[in-house]
Amino acid sequence: MYYVADFETTTVEPAKIWAVGMCEIENINNFVHFNNITEYINYCTKLKNPIIYFHNLKFDGEFIIYYLLKNNYKWVQTRNEMQDNTFTTLISDLGVFYSIEICLKKDVKGHRTKKIVFYDSLKLINMPVRVIAKKFKLPILKGDIDYGRHNTECEMTETELNYLKNDCQIVAMALKRLFELNLNKMTIGSSALADYKKDLTKNEFNIYFPQLDLQTDSEIRAAYKGGYTYCNPEKSGKDVGEGFVLDVNSLYPYVMSCKPLPFGAPLKFEGKYNNNSEYPLYIQNLRCFFKIKQNHIPTIQLKNNSSFCSTTYLTSSVNKNTGIDELVDLCLTSIDLDLFFDHYDVQCIEYINGYMFRSSVNLFSEWVHKWTAVKINGEKTGDFGMRTTAKLAQNNLYGKFSTNPLTRSKKPILLDNKIKYVDVLYNMTDSDGNPIVDENGNIMQCNTTVKDSLYIPIGAFITAHARYITISTSQKIHEESLKKYGFSNYCYSDTDSIHMLGNEIPNYINVDDTALGAWKVESHFKRARFIQAKRYIEDVIIDADKTEMNIKCCGMPGSCYKYVTWENFKIGETFEGKLVPKHVEGGIILEETSFKLKQKFI
Repeated sequence: MYYVADFETTTVEPAKIWAVGMCEIENINNFVHFNNITEYINYCTKLKNPIIYFHNLKFDGEFIIYYLLKNNYKWVQTRNEMQDNTFTTLISDLGVFYSIEICLKKDVKGHRTKKIVFYDSLKLINMPVRVIAKKFKLPILKGDIDYGRHNTECEMTETELNYLKNDCQIVAMALKRLFELNLNKMTIGSSALADYKKDLTKNEFNIYFPQLDLQTDSEIRAAYKGGYTYCNPEKSGKDVGEGFVLDVNSLYPYVMSCKPLPFGAPLKFEGKYNNNSEYPLYIQNLRCFFKIKQNHIPTIQLKNNSSFCSTTYLTSSVNKNTGIDELVDLCLTSIDLDLFFDHYDVQCIEYINGYMFRSSVNLFSEWVHKWTAVKINGEKTGDFGMRTTAKLAQNNLYGKFSTNPLTRSKKPILLDNKIKYVDVLYNMTDSDGNPIVDENGNIMQCNTTVKDSLYIPIGAFITAHARYITISTSQKIHEESLKKYGFSNYCYSDTDSIHMLGNEIPNYINVDDTALGAWKVESHFKRARFIQAKRYIEDVIIDADKTEMNIKCCGMPGSCYKYVTWENFKIGETFEGKLVPKHVEGGIILEETSFKLKQKFI
């Protein structure tokens, strides 16, 4: 049986659970609640191998782990090691929680006959509970309570009970919709992948997306980059007037549906790529000097190069620390390489090597169109759960192909009566799988393990095509407005959106509210201030007499937004309301601190 649960906890140490709620996903009216974790775990042990979702297992899961370690449950590294009263976890090196599994009973054949599994629903629906209720247009909404009232002993009120019940039922109703559409793996990415693979035989999948060795994966992975986020330095920190925001309709699904993408075993080449009709896509390693062309926006970031800031789009290969023009190494897809030559004057090019690929525009087209039809059907029938689920599936498949085969994990320990997370260590083996031992005969260990990758070229080219669309449109706006007005209307880009001045939509931009890959007008703003990448504020026009402040600030939690005004949204200002987790006896508390809007190094 599948359930959704939620803990309500005190806000001072020692951390305590004052309420637990849980409802069945298939029958949300089957709701139970408890006053402490002991009663709750005892109840769960009486269920038949329940699978229980918490929305943000990183928080609630620490209370479970604390309880287990204090009650003589032993952590083990793998399921194969599990015995009675043991548990295992899946926690990344960055502290991302995926699962906690408790083995209560194991039979003589080694089967875990009685177990409890906890998953994180946030990995399936990556949005707050309040937003889930609105996006899925559920009949109930998330409420509000005084989170500090139970720092001293008191009875739960009916309002608090309804709040707890709603939190569980909102997530349960949303998960039920995902499960009905067969998206029921641990994450939305793995769910989308499983759905995609249903239409292929295992052999077909392996032909299209063969397993790459670790070195090949690593060399191709250097060309894998994220979305294009850039603030026009001419507008940075300045108040600008009226404008509007353009968004691409389903940018990544659009790319997957019709753009040429790589498949099959890559061929390595030395030097410069030569045109090859069988292998038209390629990744090129090169070394060069470069300088931005006049009236062009930059497209190049340098990762893993200490001479340059990794988040800065560069106007030249000059090291700002030394003032010396340096030969730099680049690893670019053929899509990014075209942009590079369009936007920069390039000198002293040395072509080193690269990989080339077969190409197809049909790898994902049917799958994308299938989910587009689901999304449209949801809109027509008013089933917004169906619509939201379809968007989740479409937007999360490509990332799964880019999963890094080198992984690290954390394990929980109890230290000074608090939970601490330390590296999981793995036995080192040679290429034949034999243990590697030191001079004393002890098996050597490290904190990294290797798992099967999928096919990183897919991720590299999907993101490259997406960047090309956003950058080329941004450049066109920038260049054409300079010619027409003598100044640039281009303000800001972020992955699939462009913010520009004026009220006139340029005729060279394909605008359509619904067509896949077309641009649509997302909003109009009366004024705006773009500070840096992912840091801006806009007075969005709601109607003729009303505007609403839209705040985007990387690093600033939503709890700080109520303290933001037009006047104080500046570098150096401090905002109250930031909550940071603190590991304490019993679990976690959220301590209030402040957020300072600091200048990013560029």
